[in-house]
Amino acid sequence: MRNLAARFLPVLVAITVTSSGESAHAWLSPAVTSRPATTMKTDQSPKPHFEKTVHEFGSVLAGEVVQFDFEFVNSGEGTLEILKITPSCGCTTAGEFEKVIPPGGKGRIPVKVDTKKLSGPVSKSVDVGTNAPGAEATVTLSMKGEVRPLLLIEPAKLEFGAMQYVSLRGKSVEKSFTVTAKIDRPLTISNPRSSNPNFSATVKPVEAGKKYEVTVTLGPNSRPGSNGAYIYVETNYPEFPELRIPAAVFANAPLDVMPSQLVLTSNRKATVTRAFYVRNNLVAPVQVSSLRASDPKLKVSLEEVTRGMAWKIRLEAPADYTAPEKGDTISLNTSHPDVPELVIDVFERKPDAKATAQIGKGKKE
Repeated sequence: MRNLAARFLPVLVAITVTSSGESAHAWLSPAVTSRPATTMKTDQSPKPHFEKTVHEFGSVLAGEVVQFDFEFVNSGEGTLEILKITPSCGCTTAGEFEKVIPPGGKGRIPVKVDTKKLSGPVSKSVDVGTNAPGAEATVTLSMKGEVRPLLLIEPAKLEFGAMQYVSLRGKSVEKSFTVTAKIDRPLTISNPRSSNPNFSATVKPVEAGKKYEVTVTLGPNSRPGSNGAYIYVETNYPEFPELRIPAAVFANAPLDVMPSQLVLTSNRKATVTRAFYVRNNLVAPVQVSSLRASDPKLKVSLEEVTRGMAWKIRLEAPADYTAPEKGDTISLNTSHPDVPELVIDVFERKPDAKATAQIGKGKKE
């Protein structure tokens, strides 16, 4: 009796996604679960038999939604139950399906893939768990194909690399990326902007309607350690109205703080606590003092980890704190003449009505 009960425990079902890029949009909410409703005799086992377990959807353009119904029949002598479907991420999804299928009955499991953030060869699998015994309890369904990008961004990430902080002060450095249409449709790129005021961007056509160059300027106010920004541009493609490209530079300095930026999500329900680490990269010890926040709602404290060499900053951002558009700062003074002040930027990611995409990316630079 114990073995019989074990045979018909609910079997985990997960919808998983593996591809060369990020993946699609949820169709059915996760963790749709049920317990077996049918008590079966040992000689009345269900058996799911699918017409096909692999669907080749060919070549599609990024942004298209691919859907296929995997049809099956219960070829066993017992009632078949689909017990649980759980997407492993908010990517590929399953639609509505019959959960109880009598012997000889038919059913289908619709699977949908949103290719908006995909490119290149794509392979996705759906594990369907049932009350069938043994190895037949789980059936793997696959969707495979190729997603052709509408746009190509090269490089996908703009790396200024590691530079000396002293040499960066008061100077500007430029790097560029290109956006190219990969289909026969006129392209327009406009409204370049940056999430960090020390990074700015301009756009110019290389081949009108086909290819554009976006030049990113790293301004003279880089801070010690890591400096980063997102560069945004708008396109006339409704599939990708806005593109987001990361840019970064590391300024080697006698002292730095890591990370140098905090991006909070909006509509938080609880206090956010984060730790930051101040590092002295020299041999001689230094002093730090006057830790402060530009908004009193941000609570900060300083702990010396290694005398004169390393410190830990603790920050608490309450749920009712909202960062202004230009952000807030956490600052502290140092006794080193080349780095009299270290600053941590605090921003908030606001909800955006426009869909942001990273598509058809070339190699990093």
